Amino acid sequence: MQKQLFAAAALTFTLAAAAGYRSYSTNKEKELESQKAAVTAEWQKRLYTEMPMTIKTNKTSTLELAREIFEDIRTDGKLGIRYRDSSDVKMMPPKSQAKVPLERLIKTPAELLKTKIGDCSDMAHAFVWIFRKLATDGRALFVEVYRNEAGKEMGKGHACVAILTLKDGGEYKYGRFENDAAFRSEVLRKAGVTDRSDLSLVLIDPATGKFGAQYTDVRLLNIREELASFLFQRGTMCTLISKAECTDESFHLATLLDPDSPTGNLMRGIDASERWMDRKAISLMKRAAALKPDWAEPYGQMSDHYARRKKWNKAQGYANRYNGMIRK
Repeated sequence: MQKQLFAAAALTFTLAAAAGYRSYSTNKEKELESQKAAVTAEWQKRLYTEMPMTIKTNKTSTLELAREIFEDIRTDGKLGIRYRDSSDVKMMPPKSQAKVPLERLIKTPAELLKTKIGDCSDMAHAFVWIFRKLATDGRALFVEVYRNEAGKEMGKGHACVAILTLKDGGEYKYGRFENDAAFRSEVLRKAGVTDRSDLSLVLIDPATGKFGAQYTDVRLLNIREELASFLFQRGTMCTLISKAECTDESFHLATLLDPDSPTGNLMRGIDASERWMDRKAISLMKRAAALKPDWAEPYGQMSDHYARRKKWNKAQGYANRYNGMIRK
């Protein structure tokens, strides 16, 4: 009898503990979701700042509107936007780098339209913002590009835009969306769109001037991932100009919104390597590689990391892995 009472008490305690844990877990999930929602709202407002719309259109077709925005925003297009990345700043002495304003390195759409100078990410964000302001239907998604049409890796990444249109994209439609059911399903989930037979996806790259690109490896982002991409990029640029607090804040917020971003984890790993936080650097680079096993760039970065520390055997091992994947 005593054993039965003890067993019943133990069971009651176990059930109560389990219920308490579920309640705790649920509360933590709600708290995390609340944090994500707050960050999303704040950075949507900061990135896509309200400003007078300087681009006007009379186009009614989604594809025609997308084409018109493309002709305005693309490199050397109607608005005279010129492509420039951060490579020139990377060549400066550290003291000169520290004097470069952050707005020179990463721009909101409003800043891009004002300065007329930006990189692929700046142009893609501007395209997305303008399309969403003007389009009556269709969806615009920010896109991370890993491989070009020939299957060649594009280093640490490239950015473009995808447009979901309710009419046939014709010669411009993205073949993978038509032929890869799993990819199509993932795109529709992120866009919040129900599938239908007349849906087409068109990839548009303002930086390289391609309308209807057929990149072989892309990751389309939902709104939270899109904002995280901007914040990961912001963190990297803050490191370049020696603003550690800005880096840490940007990476923290980006990771909250998109912890499984291969590009984001690699950016954080490179940042940790430059700060000589070796264990963290390799952990993040390995996570980037695990999240995207067919991506060679994390192995190249790990090779560079060990080479800077004169650990030649490890550097060579990762270099061999990188070269083997690049040649495929």
